[in-house]
Amino acid sequence: MQPTTILMDVTELAAFPSRTGIQRVVRAGLRYWPANYPVLPCRFDAGLNALVSLPPRAVALLTEADPSIRTLSANALKLQLNEALRSGPAEPIDMNQPVRIFVPELFFDATRASFYHKLLMQDPQAAAFLVYDFIPWLQPDLFQVDRTHLLMPYLRVLLAARRLAFISKATQVAFARRIRRHGQLEGVVLPLGADALLIDGILQRQSFHQDRQLFVALGSIDGRKNQDLMALAFARLRAAGASVCLTIVGGVFENRRAQHQAAIVKGIAAADPDGIRHISQASDAEVASLLAEARATLYLSDAEGYGLPPIEGLAAGIPAIVGGEVPSVTELPPRGWVSLPALSVEALVEAVEELSDDSKAEALWAEAAALDLPTWHGFGTAVAEWLQGAASLY
Repeated sequence: MQPTTILMDVTELAAFPSRTGIQRVVRAGLRYWPANYPVLPCRFDAGLNALVSLPPRAVALLTEADPSIRTLSANALKLQLNEALRSGPAEPIDMNQPVRIFVPELFFDATRASFYHKLLMQDPQAAAFLVYDFIPWLQPDLFQVDRTHLLMPYLRVLLAARRLAFISKATQVAFARRIRRHGQLEGVVLPLGADALLIDGILQRQSFHQDRQLFVALGSIDGRKNQDLMALAFARLRAAGASVCLTIVGGVFENRRAQHQAAIVKGIAAADPDGIRHISQASDAEVASLLAEARATLYLSDAEGYGLPPIEGLAAGIPAIVGGEVPSVTELPPRGWVSLPALSVEALVEAVEELSDDSKAEALWAEAAALDLPTWHGFGTAVAEWLQGAASLY
């Protein structure tokens, strides 16, 4: 039996082709979609109130099929993508025939939400959704969101849908207990891939050596990843004579909490540029160069739906220190990573001191090397098989 063609709605990615965050996941979903399952990438056209297919050139740009595309700046990529989209089809995809739609991204556009809600009211299985987290709804203070009404259309869509995949068990549980409030788990959990840097040979599997004194923290300073706590901890360690170093990589969000934390990080980095650095932007190659020197990665978050950076380090054999809610790691077996008992300077200082012991670090590296982690090829195949699978999975 011929598999059904899946319409993959990547509207947000087509409009904002970022290489980070949710767009990175959507891009990987397209890039590693299995060839034996037909897929038609598309976007929502608000003027037509319909889905339109993406032209092949736009898909090639979004999947970065040619390595030269990966060297384009974000602005250059967006310019070429806009040109490709303008040359593409303008007619709506025929929705009168049976179709399966997959929406692998979060969105807040009310018109797009209305389109999907109407579709789901006619058939609750007409569209499937990949669900990331519910932090903006359940912990709006972390984003300094004081009015959540603009977030509700998307939530209304999810409540009408019957085909949901969650990126972590934590998100699946939050939906059952906090959103639906009946406590009954539904849908499937499809963990994200950990091997993005390894697939293209950007980073090789790493091995431990005593000269590794660098700790690397990847992730935007968004107000919830506690980079200020990291900087304060390493300032204390270095003042006490420790030879450890810290590099924080990530842009700064505009909310007040993020700006406050960034000011602390930048102030400490300015006072000790040899030991504590903040890099606002880094290419994959630059990240790989840092990880090639790292003793461990750091990821301390008040709330996460998943958290790719620490598991990507683990995929390369590099241990992680995590704190708070980081399902990508905390839903793994307790090997190769250290969990802080509290999000505090004191707890992080103690963990770094522990990992500064070469014998203990080497043991943790050995554990990390033995982990069996999800891959992007596996994710693409799992999504395609789920969408083509039995209705009972939905």
